[in-house]
Amino acid sequence: MLPNYFSVLGAYGSYQKQKGCTCFKLGDSTLIDAGSVFDSLTRKQILNIDKVLLSHSHFDHIKDLPFLFEGHLRDREKTVEVYGSLETINSVKEHIFNDIVWPKFHKINLNNGKPVVVFKLIDTESVIEFEGLSVSVFEAVHSVPCYGFVIKGQKNNVVISSDTLINPLIPKICESLQGKTTLFIECSYPNEYKELAKTTFHLTPEDVFNNVKTINKTIDLFTYHIKPDFETEILQQLNCFLSSLSNVQFKGFAKPNS
Repeated sequence: MLPNYFSVLGAYGSYQKQKGCTCFKLGDSTLIDAGSVFDSLTRKQILNIDKVLLSHSHFDHIKDLPFLFEGHLRDREKTVEVYGSLETINSVKEHIFNDIVWPKFHKINLNNGKPVVVFKLIDTESVIEFEGLSVSVFEAVHSVPCYGFVIKGQKNNVVISSDTLINPLIPKICESLQGKTTLFIECSYPNEYKELAKTTFHLTPEDVFNNVKTINKTIDLFTYHIKPDFETEILQQLNCFLSSLSNVQFKGFAKPNS
């Protein structure tokens, strides 16, 4: 069971029909990444979103961001706060919200005079608090600047690896948390594609095993960011590797309604 404040809207590392890109929802009003917003949320829920935490600038993590502002614009009352690193925010502004690919919605107001969107910088010292949750940030190991996230609830914690190579911070973070901890760790390619995974800064099942085997704490583990064509192979390999670990309760792929 996932914490009641956390839901999976999309969890693939690419897009196919009914296989949405990475997007998680915290509470009623916050998204982590925006790869799959409209396939999962109602109009009312979309209008209630007022925070988006971006891990990085790659397209599968920002795919629905332009439509979150533009869609339902007439009825939107809340400014959307988009959080990210300096590099991520600059990339989004320069390459998406540039009046060429999409309007500069950070320079446009809602009917009530509030900005449509404001961009806010975060770094590894940042802590964002809302709805009784605390979200902190750590560095992932990716081809562009990228953040993972730690969500602390009253009794349950969630750690999101984001897109990454093996990250020595992950075991340390999991061990530092009090209470039940669920780790969402990316796994994009099967083991036979290890060179492609390394070149693109992603994990294979063997990499996942090597990254979590030393965690000195019992955790639940979901994998995400699977490339859809490799789903069957990746899950078979993960089950094979992770079944030998007493500290990891592997819960499978983080599909919506996991």
